[in-house]
Amino acid sequence: MPPELVLQEGVRLSATTPSGTVSVTAGQGYARTYEWNGCSLAASMMARSQRWYGAMGLYDPAGAGPLGLLLGRVFGCNGISRTVVEEAQVHFATQSAAERWIAHRTRLPFETVWSNDGLLLAWGVSPGRQQLNVDLWQICIAGLRPAQLRGARDDMVQVTRVAGDGKLRQECASVGAEAMVGVR
Repeated sequence: MPPELVLQEGVRLSATTPSGTVSVTAGQGYARTYEWNGCSLAASMMARSQRWYGAMGLYDPAGAGPLGLLLGRVFGCNGISRTVVEEAQVHFATQSAAERWIAHRTRLPFETVWSNDGLLLAWGVSPGRQQLNVDLWQICIAGLRPAQLRGARDDMVQVTRVAGDGKLRQECASVGAEAMVGVR
């Protein structure tokens, strides 16, 4: 089963929060670059082989190991050298289920913003672990992007093409009821 991605190749999503702006740029295939506060890191993304809390996307668990942590102190940016990141679609049967999920996400210790059409980005840095945390989600309701979500801030989420041409985002995947999630 192919991953259910958010961004098309050559597209950058930028989200502004009280902690600053973070950008995710989709390169070829699963290549992703993350930029924040004058720093930049590339992620070693992998496709999930099965759903993880309903998502079937890409992730990088920052498996740098001891040597990577040591080298990260030299080659990182402001003490951050690892990416713990995810990109995926998340599917709901109803708008109320999606909004409950968003409410749950905003209680986590990351800056979170979302748009009316369902782009949600949560991010933060964990200096003690030398890591950048970014979760990028496309919320899909009954197989489509939503038109309006409570608390959305369209002015805080920008999607632009930086290379090539075509659509900016992937369409919501067609999934069965077993893939739809709620708050856990």
